[in-house]
Amino acid sequence: LPHGSVVVSGTNGKTTTTRLIAQLLRAHRLRPMHNRAGANLISGLVSAVVQQTSLGGAPQADVGLFEVDEATLPAAIRLLQPRITLLTNVFRDQLDRYGEVQFIYDTWRRGLEALPSGNALVLNADDPLVAALGQGQSNVLYFGLGDPSLGRDRPPHAADARLCLRCGSRYEVSVAFYGHLGFYHCPTCGLRRPDPQVVATSCEFHGDAGTELRVETPAGRFSARLKLPGLYNVYNALAATAVALG
Repeated sequence: LPHGSVVVSGTNGKTTTTRLIAQLLRAHRLRPMHNRAGANLISGLVSAVVQQTSLGGAPQADVGLFEVDEATLPAAIRLLQPRITLLTNVFRDQLDRYGEVQFIYDTWRRGLEALPSGNALVLNADDPLVAALGQGQSNVLYFGLGDPSLGRDRPPHAADARLCLRCGSRYEVSVAFYGHLGFYHCPTCGLRRPDPQVVATSCEFHGDAGTELRVETPAGRFSARLKLPGLYNVYNALAATAVALG
């Protein structure tokens, strides 16, 4: 594949985000090899490759785009050596399968050790568990929200990431967007939310009609009308934008 591969993983949003990325790639006349059906274990990735490869073994695509199950990420990185790895968020949605969110964080941290040096890592700055994975990495692009009015002044009582991964102290949260996503810092060791390079500076929500947003990126500013409702889809759009820039 001349443009390498993109791997997308996370608890929520990975299917929508990969489809947004696929649309961006096609708009630039690139052909993604995409597991669009959502089969995101290694067997599903193999099926997507087989279906989009000629009988002579030539891939009928320019770039790989693979949604990957959270626990499958280390194996996918070893096999694909992705040019870009996008991690969206970590929530407790699948406790019956994975247990605590700390398990996913530890699994991803070990998996990223196999990432080739210099390959891009795209991370959600507003998720403490995801953002912490950028420490020690040489090529990281963060995305997040920049408008405090979109959030509340405190996270819900049952937020998933309350304690600092470095020292174990409780995070102080000045803005909570949803769940444990927001503006946070550790008062003990100083660990804090990194400044995102891809940031939504304002959002206007129009219910099912979608969302208008303004975004700042290293390549400049733009306004867009997202035909998807809700703050969580703003995160998905920011993630897709960050991958396109990578």
